[in-house]
Amino acid sequence: MVLALLLAGCAGTESTVGAPAIDAVPTAGDEGLAGAAAGAVVRHSVPGVAVAHVSLDEGTASGVAGTRAHDDDTALEPGSRFHLGSDTKAMTAVLIAQLVEAGALAFDSVLAEVLPDVEIDPSLAAVTVRDVLGHRTGLMDDLDLPALHEATDAVAARRQAVHEALRAVDGEPGT
Repeated sequence: MVLALLLAGCAGTESTVGAPAIDAVPTAGDEGLAGAAAGAVVRHSVPGVAVAHVSLDEGTASGVAGTRAHDDDTALEPGSRFHLGSDTKAMTAVLIAQLVEAGALAFDSVLAEVLPDVEIDPSLAAVTVRDVLGHRTGLMDDLDLPALHEATDAVAARRQAVHEALRAVDGEPGT
């Protein structure tokens, strides 16, 4: 199984105008994967790309190429962190779909069934997992993202943000 992530500070295009020559792109990690990443940096005019090969039999290898951002010359390293942004929405949907397929969850389960130990605003009584996935809960997008990124315990900080959002709803469920 191969997982390739195109992660950059700015959106790219399918143009090499103004892009560096492939041999000028800094690379690190697995030589073959880093070379593929460098090709993507040039081809798509993005600042940086990370590529990973994940296999149960062969383990994991990764390669990176480019820089942290168009305006930052700091070369990527195999341990560089990336903000995944909206990619996590698709990952979450896939994981939920797998739970539904396994019979551990239903798309029409209401939040109170799924999160029995969480205090939930009464206006969310009919909100389902399907509503959450479709962004129709009425929950506002007003998270303090810098605080979440700076938290020393990211899991606890995200859990607290979810609990707070579910207790005090500003929007209208169904919107």
